[in-house]
Amino acid sequence: MANKYRTGISAEKIIDEAVRMTAGKGLHDWSIRDLVAELGTSHSVVYEKVGGRDQLCGAVAQRVFEKIPIPVPAPGADWRTAMRDWLFPLCRHLYEYPGVAKWLTLHGGPTAFPVPPTGIGALIGCVEAAGFAAPARVFATAVTTAMSIVMIADERGPHQREAVRDHATMMAAITKKAQDEPELATLLPYLDDFASNNDERQTTQAHLELTLTALLDGFEWQRGEASRAEP
Repeated sequence: MANKYRTGISAEKIIDEAVRMTAGKGLHDWSIRDLVAELGTSHSVVYEKVGGRDQLCGAVAQRVFEKIPIPVPAPGADWRTAMRDWLFPLCRHLYEYPGVAKWLTLHGGPTAFPVPPTGIGALIGCVEAAGFAAPARVFATAVTTAMSIVMIADERGPHQREAVRDHATMMAAITKKAQDEPELATLLPYLDDFASNNDERQTTQAHLELTLTALLDGFEWQRGEASRAEP
């Protein structure tokens, strides 16, 4: 490790290391003490260059978020396609940095950053151009729903042993109950996809795509109904 008290270290380097630790441990499972030990610097340097834990988390979240460019929709583009083209790659990326989706969910997503990321305005404008009465609500609901699905997957990760045990118990209970209520057996293949011997990330991605597509299509249906109801 480098000298314990490196004072010439930059804010960029501090955030780089915090991002690396987030990929390995998760955003909420490393401390400033851990960060200082990895960088070979002091607490005071970290506080001076970036700030405390809250500022570090925000800087990490912004760095991770901005690694996925926001595609600017073409004029007249379908708003649902525009949202999917951004959110699906973003969520796949967030899987690599546990805890960032939770931070984004709790802090208002891209609106939490000092300067709105490039492309957000165009994307919101695309939703607005579709004719929604409350485009901001449609946009925010889609983003929050996507972030929440990744957040649940993140929360499940650190408790994998408990999850496996709970999964086995749950599957046994539902299988037994299905003897009296056969319809419950329909749930078994879906629940089994989250078992440890399957690809949970792939299952979560499929769940995200199904949920978000249904949500966006539902908003589009409501928009059409509202348009047809206008005098």
